[in-house]
This record gives sequence, C-alpha cells and structure tokens, in this order.
Amino acid sequence: EDLFKDHPGDIVVVDVREAAEYSGKASSGAVHPGHIKGAVNISWKEFFGSTGETLNPDNVALVFQHHHIDLSKTLIFYSNKGLRSGLVTFLAWQAKLKARNYDGSFIEWAADSKSAIENEKE
Repeated sequence: EDLFKDHPGDIVVVDVREAAEYSGKASSGAVHPGHIKGAVNISWKEFFGSTGETLNPDNVALVFQHHHIDLSKTLIFYSNKGLRSGLVTFLAWQAKLKARNYDGSFIEWAADSKSAIENEKE
C-alpha cells in the first residue's frame, strides 16, 4: 500500500538519512536498501550549524529552499526508525512549515513487499 497515494500533489516526501543510506549503498538495517520512491534526500546534518547547534527557523526554511522544496506543501519526513526525521519535523514546525513525521520510517516501509523502493542498483 502506498502511504502517500491520497495526496500526491500536496506533499513532498523527504528522506533525512545520509546519502549512502538513501542510495542503498550503505546498510540501514532495512530488508531492502534504498529509499521511498520519489523521496528527496536532505541529510539531517544540514539542519545543524558548524558548532553543532540546530539552525534557527529562518535558516531551516533556507535549507528547504536550497533543495527547491515547495514550502506550501506538506513535508513528510522519514529516516530509518523515525528518530532523525522526528528532529527535522520538530525544526520544520518551529519554522512554521506544514510537516509530519512518518514514524515507522524506512524500516517499516521496506518490510512491506508492496512498497515502492528505489535504489542505485536499479
């Protein structure tokens, strides 16, 4: 089942894992490597400043704009188990963005053989 099928034009799915996890090159513990089909990759680390502090709300919005994300849409974040995506969801809320965390994240998605997954091996 496609978790996001009811709102395909209203959402942007954002994978906040590292690029190697997104591409399927690094093991993430999931049954199948890769990412949710159509997801955009923005590492969770981009939401931290050079000294480790989280970005302020204006700079959080700039990260999304840098990645050409339409901020009028609902952003649905996922990571591997929902921890990293939960943090980014919170930062997006602070920036007054429409945001949701897919708490089952990629481990749950990849466990369903019907879920659409893309990786660099395809």
